[in-house]
Amino acid sequence: MRNAAGIAKGMSITLREMFAPTEVENYPDGKGPNRGAVLEQRFRGAHVLERDENGLEKCVACFLCAAACPANCIFIEAAENTAEVRISSSERYAKVYNIDYNRCIFAATVSRPALLTPLRTATDLNSPR
Repeated sequence: MRNAAGIAKGMSITLREMFAPTEVENYPDGKGPNRGAVLEQRFRGAHVLERDENGLEKCVACFLCAAACPANCIFIEAAENTAEVRISSSERYAKVYNIDYNRCIFAATVSRPALLTPLRTATDLNSPR
């Protein structure tokens, strides 16, 4: 009898919520001072590779971010810079830099260990991937 009462109580809550009006925040034109989605202060978005003031990549393919990733979802393939083609200011650059976002837990530990801090996590939803 108690089980039936519990099921009836649960179904009553479900039915009440099913017919309640839905509250939706329209991004990017929603209400509020930020006119859009309000993100928490510690929000961590997509990873962004930084460039220096000359437009060259900061990543030197040191593999420290891949080693620090707790989910093991970063794949880097290094290549050598040549005199004709300069991708980064160092000897090497990341020819392939892939992050498997299906496995990523956005721990933000990958942006700390690298030498030149070439990787950061975006703090908004509009940052380029």
